[in-house]
Amino acid sequence: MVSNHTQNGTFGNLTGPAGDGSGGPLSPILDWFGEPEHLVWARIILTALTLVAAYILARLTKGYLERSARTTAEQRRFDEWQTRALISRTKPIVIATRMGLGILAFILLLGVWGLTTGFVSLLTAAGFAGIIIGLAAANSIGNLIAGFMIFYNRPFDIGDWVEIDTVEGIITDVRAGATFLETWDGEKVTFPNRVVEGTRVKNFSHQRKLRRRFAVGVDYATDIAKAREILLDLIKGHPEVLKEPEPMVIGVAFADSSINLEVRYWILPLRASALRIQTWLMQEIQRAFAKEGIVIPFPQRTLVHRFPGADAPEGETISRLAYDPAKDDMPFPAPPLDPPTDVSSTHAKQESKKVFRNFFGAR
Repeated sequence: MVSNHTQNGTFGNLTGPAGDGSGGPLSPILDWFGEPEHLVWARIILTALTLVAAYILARLTKGYLERSARTTAEQRRFDEWQTRALISRTKPIVIATRMGLGILAFILLLGVWGLTTGFVSLLTAAGFAGIIIGLAAANSIGNLIAGFMIFYNRPFDIGDWVEIDTVEGIITDVRAGATFLETWDGEKVTFPNRVVEGTRVKNFSHQRKLRRRFAVGVDYATDIAKAREILLDLIKGHPEVLKEPEPMVIGVAFADSSINLEVRYWILPLRASALRIQTWLMQEIQRAFAKEGIVIPFPQRTLVHRFPGADAPEGETISRLAYDPAKDDMPFPAPPLDPPTDVSSTHAKQESKKVFRNFFGAR
C-alpha cells in the first residue's frame, strides 16, 4: 500500500495515511515521490536542494563578513589598500564556514540515500586517518589554530608598525597559517602564526605616544648643568616633540672618555617621524655644542712599537694613534716622534746586525 510505504519511506513523516488529506496541498506530490519507482528522483532532488542551500549559506556568510570589514574600515578611515588587506583577514572564517556547511550537507545526504550505517564505519576509519594526519601535520594545524587566536585577540592590524621576535616592520598580511611583515630595509619576513602567538609582540601603532632616547657624551671638563640646559632647549623647541610627558636629560654613566647623558622625549607613534626627529636633534646638538665650546670626546690611544730601527735607541719608535668611533674608520698612526739627539745611528746599526746574526745563527 502507498500509505504503508510513505509512512516508512523518505517522505513518510511528511504525510498522513493515503487519502485522508492530512498532508494538505502537497500531499499528492509527496505521495508521488513516496512511490518506490519515484524514490530515486526524490533523493536526487533533495541532494540538489541541500547543495544549493549550502552554497547560498556560504555566499551569505562571505558577503556578511566582507560588509562588516568594509564598515570597520570606513569607521577607522582606512585607505583602499588597508581595506583590501582587512577583507583578506576574513578568508579563514569563510573557509571554515564552507568546510562546516560541506560536512553538514554530506551528513544530510547520507541520510537521504540511506547510507547512515556505512557512515559509522566511515567515521571510524576517518578517525584513525585523522590521528595519523594530525601527527604528521601538527605544525600546520598549530599554525591554523594560532591564526584563529590572532584573529580573535587582534594584537595588530594590517599596516601596523610592530616588532615580532626582535624583527621590526609593517604588517602586510595575516592569513590562516602565517603572518607577513615588511622590514624597514624592504625585506619580506614570514612568521608562522604559532611563533607569533608564542612570542612577545610590540605594537607601536596602538600606542598613543612613543618614547625615544639616545646617548650624548661630553668631556669631563664640561659644565653638566649647561650641557643639560642646551639639550633641553633643543628638544623642547622641536614642534613634533610632545610637551607631555616632559622631555628629560639625565646622567647615566662616567665612561672612560666622557660623561654620558641620555636624552628622552615623547613623540607620536610614527616611524618616519622618529627617525627624522632624532636626526635633526643630533645635528643641532653637535652645532650647539661646538658653538658653546663643549667637546664631544672620542677615545684616544698612545701606542709604543718596539722593533729594530735605524734612528731609535734599542730599535724603539714611538707613534701616536687616534681613533674616532663616530666616523667608524680605521685608526691612523701619526708621524713618529723625533728620536733623542744623543743617540747615533751607528748604535742602531750595530743592534740590527746583532739581531740578524742571532736569527740566522739560531737556524
